[in-house]
Amino acid sequence: MLGLFTVGLSFLSGVGVAAAISVTISMIASLTLLPALLSIIGKNIDRLKIPFKKLHPEEEGGKGWKKWADKIQAHPVRWAVSSTLILLFICVPVTQIRLGASDSGNDAVGTTTRQAYDTLAKGFGPGFNGPITMLADVSNQKSVDASQRAIEMIKSQPEVAAVTPAIPTQDGKYQLITIYPKNAPQSEETSDFIAKLRKDVIPSIQKETGVTFQVGGIVAIFKDFGDVLTSKLLNFILTVVILSMLLLMILFRSILIPIKAAAMNLLSICAAFGVVVAGFQWGWFEPIFGTSAGPIESFLPIMLFAILFGLSMDYEVFLVSRIHEEWMKSKNSKESVSKGLAATGSIITAAAAIMIVVFSAFVFLGERTIQLFGVGLAVAVLIDATIIRSTLVPSFMQLAGKWNWYLPNFLERKLPKVRLEE
Repeated sequence: MLGLFTVGLSFLSGVGVAAAISVTISMIASLTLLPALLSIIGKNIDRLKIPFKKLHPEEEGGKGWKKWADKIQAHPVRWAVSSTLILLFICVPVTQIRLGASDSGNDAVGTTTRQAYDTLAKGFGPGFNGPITMLADVSNQKSVDASQRAIEMIKSQPEVAAVTPAIPTQDGKYQLITIYPKNAPQSEETSDFIAKLRKDVIPSIQKETGVTFQVGGIVAIFKDFGDVLTSKLLNFILTVVILSMLLLMILFRSILIPIKAAAMNLLSICAAFGVVVAGFQWGWFEPIFGTSAGPIESFLPIMLFAILFGLSMDYEVFLVSRIHEEWMKSKNSKESVSKGLAATGSIITAAAAIMIVVFSAFVFLGERTIQLFGVGLAVAVLIDATIIRSTLVPSFMQLAGKWNWYLPNFLERKLPKVRLEE
């Protein structure tokens, strides 16, 4: 979460700090308050038990997970390839992702905001829901009618539906005009038009008339915001992934485990984005949630990645640490993977089920942005707990064998010593 500082935007940095503090407080409470409460309650903790379920099964993890682990280990290549292909197929829509900002046109049909949006679009054109504000500096204009000529040049653009008369400042140095594009505020055509204004139209106007323009308004602000976040996304992902890999290398004394963890975490997150794109950008979820198809919010990839990578790494450490513990005892790869999955499978799926229920509740709030978060988080946790942790990770570790725990001697000497198990 602290990796959000690399983006350089204050509101994301605030989210990162708040989330990191919450995790820290939860960790401290789990290591201090929880043991104290359990020691006070004692055996009374078992009084309210689930009927027909043993409190302390004879075999750790139960027979079901042991059978599942044995089934994967019997054909690890088949399970690894099939699960990878499924995930890659789900990832396909990500190649068509379009970042932007949704508006009232994406609200559910029947809401007042959607009715107002549709009425304006029907009466005046979709662009009237998102005007573009332009500030003209006429202090250096070449002639008296230069500003009027500049407005005429803007009107002549095929993407423009209408332009309001210029509103001058008291000193006459600046003029404010409002442009109404022909296309909707969230459309790709409007975004391209703003880029065209800045790159081609405004320079040619300045060259001919001496009038300079600055492009503003809510539509341009959201476009610039999206461009900034997109440019920062790669650095953010690399920072989080590299630091996480370094931490796993220190914990597990391995090169392959961190690489595998990063790759599979990215794969599960990519699959979640694939579902989000298909559902909200392509409109597959419109019959379910009532929100119309539109762009994916610009800040969603960074926010979801920060949350989901942390959750995925949490499951990774939980599963692999148990496998590592068995490996240290037996040095038998097959046995350690089988026992590790059997011991942690039910706990991981139970924790994931809780998260999925919580995140799925977001979709009932009626706000498209919140629904994006809810679906993205719930799908990612579902994929991570089932396909990734229960199938792909154990099959891969079964194939890798003893190479899971290989670490060159020079790295062994340089890395700090941290023990997960005693």
